Amino acid sequence: MWQVDLPYEEWEEYLEQGLNCMEEEKYEKALEYFQKAILLAPEEAEIYYYMGYLFTIEKDYERAIESYESALRLAKKELENQKVKGPWWANSHTHLYLKTLRALGMIHYRLKNVDEAIAIFTQILNLNPQDSLEVREVLVESYLRKGDYAPVLEIYELVEQAFSEELEEYSQALEEEEKYYQALFSQYWKDPKAEKEFFHLLRDEYRRVMGREALNSVALYNLGLACFFEGKREEAKRRWEKALSQNPYVYYFMKKKELPPHLKERDCPARWQAKEYVERFGDFWEVHPEALSFLEELFCDRD
Repeated sequence: MWQVDLPYEEWEEYLEQGLNCMEEEKYEKALEYFQKAILLAPEEAEIYYYMGYLFTIEKDYERAIESYESALRLAKKELENQKVKGPWWANSHTHLYLKTLRALGMIHYRLKNVDEAIAIFTQILNLNPQDSLEVREVLVESYLRKGDYAPVLEIYELVEQAFSEELEEYSQALEEEEKYYQALFSQYWKDPKAEKEFFHLLRDEYRRVMGREALNSVALYNLGLACFFEGKREEAKRRWEKALSQNPYVYYFMKKKELPPHLKERDCPARWQAKEYVERFGDFWEVHPEALSFLEELFCDRD
C-alpha cells in the first residue's frame, strides 16, 4: 500500500487515493485524483513525480517526461529554499529530486536517447558518488550503446581503485583494533577462551570484508564488452570468465537456454539480477553476435 506522510491536507488525500488506484491498476481513475491534487497544490513536486510514474507504466513517455521535468523544477526550487548542500541522498530532502532525476534518465535510456541518459546519470553520480540509486551500470550501458568505450574503462578503473583503497584502510584499521583488544585481554580480561572466540569472530569479519569483489557480475559483463570492442580480448576473456563464474544466469537468459536443474531450483539474487540485466540490455548483445559468440566459447570451455 502506498503511503504519504500525515497529517493529510486535502491534496494529500487525493494523492493517496490516486496511488491506491495505481496499485489496483485503475490508471484513468488514478490520473483523475492526481489532477485534482494538482488543482489544490500546483507547487507540490511529489504529485508530478507520481503522475510521471503513472505515464511511464502506460508507456506514454512524452507525458511522463513532461511530468518528471515539472517535478524536477519544483523539487529543485524547494532544495534551493532549504539551502541543501549535501551530502546528497543522506539528506532526506534530496530524495524526491534524485529519484525523479533517475526516473527521467531511465525513460531516456529506454528510448535510446543515450546522450540525455548519460548527462542525467552523470549528474546523479556527481551528486551521489556512493551510487545509492544504482545508476552506474545504466550509465555504462548508455556509453556502450553510444559506442564510446573509453569512459566505461575509466569508470570501472576508478571503482576498482576506490575499492582497493577502501580495503587497505579497513585492513589497517583492523590491525590497530587487534592491537587494542590484545592489550585489553592481556592487562584486564585475562580470559584465554573468551579471547580466542573474540578474535575468531573478528577475523571472520575481516575475511568476509576482504573477500568482497569490487565489481558485481553485471559490471563484469559490461566491462568485458568495453574491453572486447577496444580490442583487449585477453582482458575481456578474464572479465567474462569471472562474470560467468559469479552469475551464469546471464548467459542462459541471453541465449534463451533452459536452466540446468542445479540452477533452476535456486531462487537467488543473482538470478533476478540477471533477469533484470537481460531485459534491460539483452538487445545490445543480440545486435553484437561477435561478442555473444565469444562469451559462448568461454562458457563452453568451462564445461
